[in-house]
Amino acid sequence: MKYSKSQYKYQLDEDEIFQTSFRPARTINTRFLTLTRDGVLTVRAGYAWDGMSGPVRDTVHNHHAGLCHDALYQLMRMGHIGMNRWVEADLELAKLCTLYGTSKFWVNVYMVGLKLAKGKYAKPKHRKKIYHITSKAM
Repeated sequence: MKYSKSQYKYQLDEDEIFQTSFRPARTINTRFLTLTRDGVLTVRAGYAWDGMSGPVRDTVHNHHAGLCHDALYQLMRMGHIGMNRWVEADLELAKLCTLYGTSKFWVNVYMVGLKLAKGKYAKPKHRKKIYHITSKAM
């Protein structure tokens, strides 16, 4: 058995699709995420994420952005996208927040926080630990 410990706040009940600025050389497919060569990010039902980070409250204006941002950072942690592209992922968050009605003031606040974090959570060392249990039964 393999599992990870989870403290996620949300889990998707249906797929969400985002058009991003990312253009990988080949389509990236994982269990819950697909990023096509033309930048379409599909986050599949069952995906779990923790919403906006830090002291930021989750709202209807930033919820989609937080999901997309977390998915892009996860692809970086997994090594599918270069970790050096965290600024692009942060800009995707700003774009989606604006699209969904976050005020310019709050978008700027979010971006200052992300700039201070410098992509810290896109680094592979922040992957969830996978625990392995082997059974002698049977």
